[in-house]
Amino acid sequence: MAHPIVLKGKKCALVPIEKDDIDLFYKWLNDIEVSRGLSIVTELPLTHAQEEKWFEEKVTKSDPKNTIFAIKDLASEKIIGNVSLEGHELGIVIGDKDFWGQGYGPEAIILIMDFGFNELNMESVFLRVADFNERAKKAYGKIGFKEAGRLRQNVFHAGKWHDMYIMDILKEEYTARNKSQLE
Repeated sequence: MAHPIVLKGKKCALVPIEKDDIDLFYKWLNDIEVSRGLSIVTELPLTHAQEEKWFEEKVTKSDPKNTIFAIKDLASEKIIGNVSLEGHELGIVIGDKDFWGQGYGPEAIILIMDFGFNELNMESVFLRVADFNERAKKAYGKIGFKEAGRLRQNVFHAGKWHDMYIMDILKEEYTARNKSQLE
């Protein structure tokens, strides 16, 4: 697939999701290591039909409140994850574990937040992250997200209940902190 570039960073680009990408997303979301930190996954295993339904409802319908892109590595041209703004909620998954810990997540977040703040005229963005997902909390903090609240014992993982943090960032905070990366 060609996946035309919509937003381009130094390492990755945000591209439209194509129907053929469903197979990758299905594989990733059914990988416990990938899905354990995602606040959207409530039941596993997911079926291929559930992923196709998600594609039909979220990707193919033009809804300005839902902006969803695949993340493409520029060097290999592989689809490695996806990132979204649904309403004002940020969601991201780097599903290809070969690309973990290399800065793709923060760059994809900066690309979509720049789009959300400047093209969609958003004033704030929020996300949810489980307390055990230290890597994600650290990455969100570097971008400028701050804890806005906590849902206590909201996520069951590895045999016990965990808190779900709500983090947010305002447009002015984001722009001040990430100005050099946007130029």
